[in-house]
Order: sequence, then C-alpha cells, then structure tokens
Amino acid sequence: MAGKAGSATYYAPSPAPFVAGQMSLFRVLIDTTPSGTYYPLPPIRVLDTRIAVGLSGAFASGKTRSFAIAGVHGVPSNAIAVTGNLTVTQETVAGFVRFGSSTAGTNSTINFKTNDNRANGVTLGLAADGSLSGLYYTSSGKGTVQLIFDLTGYFVRDGHGSTFVPVTPARIVDTRTKTGISAPLSSNKVGTFAVAGLAGVPPALLRWPAMPQSPVRPAPAT
Repeated sequence: MAGKAGSATYYAPSPAPFVAGQMSLFRVLIDTTPSGTYYPLPPIRVLDTRIAVGLSGAFASGKTRSFAIAGVHGVPSNAIAVTGNLTVTQETVAGFVRFGSSTAGTNSTINFKTNDNRANGVTLGLAADGSLSGLYYTSSGKGTVQLIFDLTGYFVRDGHGSTFVPVTPARIVDTRTKTGISAPLSSNKVGTFAVAGLAGVPPALLRWPAMPQSPVRPAPAT
C-alpha cells in the first residue's frame, strides 16, 4: 500500500482497508488499491533441460532462451512474479546464469564452476507475456549447462496480502569493485549497504513502529 504527502510516497505493509487509527498514525491519505499477494504451490518442476521439460537441450553460452510460466503449472495468467529453486548441473565451462523476466543487466542469479551441482532460491518478476528467460555466460563464449527450475509459488495483484513490486535485476553490492560495500567482508564483522533509493526501490520506506519487546531474563541457576 502507498500514500502520498506532497512529493513523498509512503509505503505500509498492512492489509487494506486502513482504519482511522492507521490513517492518524501515518498522517497521510493511504491508497488501498489492490497490489500483490503471494500464493504458495506444492513444488513442481517446470524446467529441466536434461529431459525436455520446459525447454529441450542444454543452454549454450551467450544465448537467451525463454519459457512460459503464467497460465500453466497452476500459475494464473495474471501472475506478476514467481518463487522457486534454480539448479545448474553438467557445466562444461565455469560461468554464471542470469535468470528472470529478461536477461538484460549486470547481475548474476547463480555462479558456478565446471562440473558443479549448485542451487539458489529465487523470487523473480515475470515478463509481460508471463515468461521467464535464462542466459548462460562464460568469459570464453563457449560451453553448455543444464538448467532446472522448481516452482514453489506465485504473486498476483490483489488486496489480500503483502505487496511485491518486481524491478529489473541490478547489482548493488560487489565488494570487488567497491560497489555498495567498499571492502571484502571479514569474519564476524557486519557489512551494511544501502537499498532504498537504488535500482527502482523507493527512497523512503515508512515502517510501523517497533513492537515493544519483553526484557531478557537470565536463566535460573541449575
């Protein structure tokens, strides 16, 4: 949900409609236009290039390929994003895969070495036609990799739950190039980086006040 006060937009993780107390707390008029809700699904394999599920045959380096998600596998045609688990296997050359609504940008979804089996949980916005796309990249421009994607849920625009707003994937932290964090992370030391105002994320997020917490009491002596 979002509300405007002058040129500022405020975001609230709360179900519509807002009541008078919430209006007073925010001191803005809240727009309760339905946005997005997440619906989990029993995990289902929607892509396995090894056995021609979704797409047939391994991904070749530098070539984008797409497959349908919305309208099949229990995902409604108006879905705007999905969650799932992306797995890579049988790589002939080390590289990375970029996976999502498009393959534009500078991000990587999963990086791997040769002959590696690796997986990554992802939340991905869908393209306008309801598809997902993948791109395998290697520095040599050679090699192949098999991709597997297990679908676990989807987002649609309605007023029943939390909002999801997909953005074009963008790398906002890369310690190698001093992007976001200026040095490599050291063991047991926290590294903090900005997100609001970058890569399409609104510059100001208004959150509910923190709930009071009960004091921590020492355990009784034994």
